Amino acid sequence: MKRKFLLLLLLFCYRPVTAQLDTLDFFQKVNSLYYTVESSGLQNFSMWVTSDYYKENIDTSGSFNLYPWEIIWVNPDKIFFIKRPLSITNDSTRIQEVQKLQLDMQQELRGIMIDWQRFYGGALLADLPAHYNLIALQDTIFIHYETVELGKKMEIFQYFGKNGLCFKLRFKYVDSGQEIYIYPEFSYLGNKWLCSGWEVQMLENNEVSSGFIVRIISAKINTIWLPKKIIMQVQTKAAQSMIFNREYSIVNIMINRSLKVVD
Repeated sequence: MKRKFLLLLLLFCYRPVTAQLDTLDFFQKVNSLYYTVESSGLQNFSMWVTSDYYKENIDTSGSFNLYPWEIIWVNPDKIFFIKRPLSITNDSTRIQEVQKLQLDMQQELRGIMIDWQRFYGGALLADLPAHYNLIALQDTIFIHYETVELGKKMEIFQYFGKNGLCFKLRFKYVDSGQEIYIYPEFSYLGNKWLCSGWEVQMLENNEVSSGFIVRIISAKINTIWLPKKIIMQVQTKAAQSMIFNREYSIVNIMINRSLKVVD
């Protein structure tokens, strides 16, 4: 009997300790720590974007536009991709080839801009639903909730240090078991944390199948921090020895234009 009691006591002692947490104070801390374009007072901005891969594969003599996309961000979270005039050539075959390069670039940028909006454009807790779990476990605070994305049920976990700094996000697709881990990085501006990039790992059956790293180089436009260059490195399990690089250059940034958003 004494042995059973001792085992129960040991199990109790080694159980993870859940700390008391002032929820309101924690949310206020998180909302005040990070630099976001949404909270900067900016109503909108636009930028022309190209990639090194796109420029390497087009005719740079002047037949094709070097910056095939305009991206427009509208406060708080709307992102639009506008095709810019592509060509002054009559070679239809070549136009189709360049159009494919243009569309491939859009797919890459769409994925990047989703995470950019999450860590830089808007607030980290912007998508928090009405029902969630907020748990303090030793030195980590994490938020857990469920959502549905494109018809698929998903669990989302956001991990923070006690100081409010986010160090990991985990997305778990309930039906398939696929998971995505995102590790953001931040640079300190003196009073706010500015996102400088993130690492993404995609898992299948608990094994990493692919991943990529994004680096954001920012610059001040008037008093607003905005992206000036984006660098991405991609690696897959099928080709571990190969790393695919993309560098996206940004020009002609304009802020607070007279825009009308039509739904």
